[in-house]
Amino acid sequence: MREPSSELKNQWMILPALALAAGGYLFGASLEVEAMEAAPTNSQDMDEDGLVDIQEKILFTSLSDPDSDGDGFDDLEEFSRGMDPMVADDPQSLPPASASLAMTGRVQDHVFKAVTALYVPDGDLNGDSITFGIQIQGQLIPMNPMLLFVGAKITAVPGKAPSSMIYLLETPVPESIVLALGNVGLYATYADAGATVVQKAASLNLVAVNGVVAQIVPTAGGGGSYRPLTDGPDLPATWTPAQLCVQTLETVGVIGPVIQQEVTDASCQTVSTDSYCPPDCVNLIGSTHDVVDPIGLIGG
Repeated sequence: MREPSSELKNQWMILPALALAAGGYLFGASLEVEAMEAAPTNSQDMDEDGLVDIQEKILFTSLSDPDSDGDGFDDLEEFSRGMDPMVADDPQSLPPASASLAMTGRVQDHVFKAVTALYVPDGDLNGDSITFGIQIQGQLIPMNPMLLFVGAKITAVPGKAPSSMIYLLETPVPESIVLALGNVGLYATYADAGATVVQKAASLNLVAVNGVVAQIVPTAGGGGSYRPLTDGPDLPATWTPAQLCVQTLETVGVIGPVIQQEVTDASCQTVSTDSYCPPDCVNLIGSTHDVVDPIGLIGG
């Protein structure tokens, strides 16, 4: 990853202040971040791209190369902009960069860490707003953003284009809470200064499988897979390596941006990446889960 100047490193310790506004945050004056770093990642970032090694294993990106696909964009930037870090893009063919949001997560030492990445082309958050919420039993519940900053870690990483920045928020939640909920979704929305509607949105849809927190990941053709958010050594020995639990899904209900899906078929399928499949994947047939569709949040 490009080494930032000492001046920029100092600026990383200052982010715009967050003022509570309409269920979200309005970015304004300066705020020092040290007080928010009560829970560091405690994990190595070998290639220094902003994604710690455990997170890279979950995203299937390289632990040793900040630019897994060699296209000139670091993995964190590609993730935050909705690009595929494993597929090279031609910078000349990409549309002009715009602000974007992405969410992922991981489990470390029985703590679930929700990861929100916000890409801002000009790096300026002044007047911009971001909101957070949670989906429980099909209901969207706005969250007081202060809850997300308790023990959180916030960092800012320069993007490829001059002045562009990626703001990374890592929020710790006890793993037991996520497992107890069984099926839960986190979401975030963004609007730049002066906008009256949501312009960008992202969601992280989770499900508990055999005592493991997994992400519900859409696949081509309307299907999905359950990607465990725990590093391999911490998974039960009964999980099969180099496989994913892949499902055929049928939409059985829609309420606004919340979609209820039924698993009509499921099986462990071999993948070339470092992932795992639970022993009772096929037993998920007939079960249902709710997901937050971020497209349904835009414009609201």
